[in-house]
Amino acid sequence: KTLPMSFGFRLSNLQVLNLSNNLLRTLPPSMRLMQSLKVLNVAHNQIEEFPETVIHCKLLEVIDVSHNKLRGFPRDLALRLPQLQSFVVDNKERRSKQMPTKRIS
Repeated sequence: KTLPMSFGFRLSNLQVLNLSNNLLRTLPPSMRLMQSLKVLNVAHNQIEEFPETVIHCKLLEVIDVSHNKLRGFPRDLALRLPQLQSFVVDNKERRSKQMPTKRIS
């Protein structure tokens, strides 16, 4: 399943989004417009690639991508989402100090 391409256009003030258990394979690019989003739950779907579009949601504090088919995620996720406090993947929660980061030299 997929969401409409226009999904994020009218939800720019939304702070919590729960899309769990929907058999989603991807998230639409328009999610980048959801600049107020703080919590994103896309657990228990069919997502294989980390949804890069969420990198533009700079206020995200919690992301749950557990129980998907993810093959990986950006190594610099914590750097790209400075407010991120919790990242749940493969049914394990990672707090900000455990987040994957890329060393800046």
